[in-house]
Amino acid sequence: MQKKITFIPFIYSLLIYVGICLFPFDRFINSGMIIRLIRISLLIIFFFFIVYDNRNNNIFKGKRLDVLFLPLLISSFSNYFILLFNDFTFNEIDALELVQAIILFSLIALIEEVIFRYLFLDSYINRYKNRKYVNELGIILSSLLFSLCHSINAFSLNFISILIQMLYSFCLGIVLSIIRLESRLSYAICGHILFNVFNGVLFDYLFTFTDVSNSYIIINVLIGILSIVYVFIVYYVVRKRRKENVT
Repeated sequence: MQKKITFIPFIYSLLIYVGICLFPFDRFINSGMIIRLIRISLLIIFFFFIVYDNRNNNIFKGKRLDVLFLPLLISSFSNYFILLFNDFTFNEIDALELVQAIILFSLIALIEEVIFRYLFLDSYINRYKNRKYVNELGIILSSLLFSLCHSINAFSLNFISILIQMLYSFCLGIVLSIIRLESRLSYAICGHILFNVFNGVLFDYLFTFTDVSNSYIIINVLIGILSIVYVFIVYYVVRKRRKENVT
């Protein structure tokens, strides 16, 4: 018999994750490389703890629905449209620092998916499964919590940047939540890692821009809206077909 999923693992996992991200290691350690290695090590240990804690549940089980992965693939390279509209320069790259950043942000994506798309979303649906629109409400709530979690970056970003990040995190969360419900958690994890690495780490390390054009912003907004519309259409079409097959 599978262990019933509750909100308690979500709450303590979220607190531990936020603690790892916000702990001021720089007050005690002057090396950025060592701080990244510490965070990487803690996140790896934390991930295996979550997997062990949920060892009676196959958290990576699910159906294959490859068509849902398309908007994530496109969104993972949406920032690069800025190259068409703005002047830019290539940055000098510290290879070791770049590798550490890729590993760190891949682990962040992995753990965020387990926390928000498994521990919370599954818990919510399991607890309120008899209520109407439980899946849709679960998608919105998990995406909202995922978005609010990014407010911890307020310590390093300005107010406008935080708002923008929270907005696209909410949109990304909707796409990832639908992928989780109608496909596999591993698909959501891979998509989130792609987004973090290509649209985040590599983009920031490779390029410097003097300004951001309105065309670039408009294109990114359109990609976000179209991605959400696309996954919702697939979501409802798939669910309708499943109901028809049952009847």
